[in-house]
Amino acid sequence: MASQDKMAMEILESIKETPYACSSLDRLSGGGANFTYRGTLLSPLPSGEPTVVIKHTEPYVATIPSLAVDAIRSVRI
Repeated sequence: MASQDKMAMEILESIKETPYACSSLDRLSGGGANFTYRGTLLSPLPSGEPTVVIKHTEPYVATIPSLAVDAIRSVRI
C-alpha cells in the first residue's frame, strides 16, 4: 500500500509528459473505491481549464485498504 504522498508523486511522474502534466495534486473527498485528485495543470488546456480531475486505482478499495479488488473494475470496456 502506497502512502498518499508517494502515490501523488507517482501520479505526477506518470503524467509529466502529457498535456495533463500537473504541478500539484489535491486529494478530493467522496467516493470509496478509487483515489480522486484535482490536479493543477502546468499549462492550461486549449479550452482554458487550469485544473483536471484525476481518478487513480490501486489493487484495493481506497476507503478499506484491507479489501483487495482488481483494478480492471475501473476500466470502461
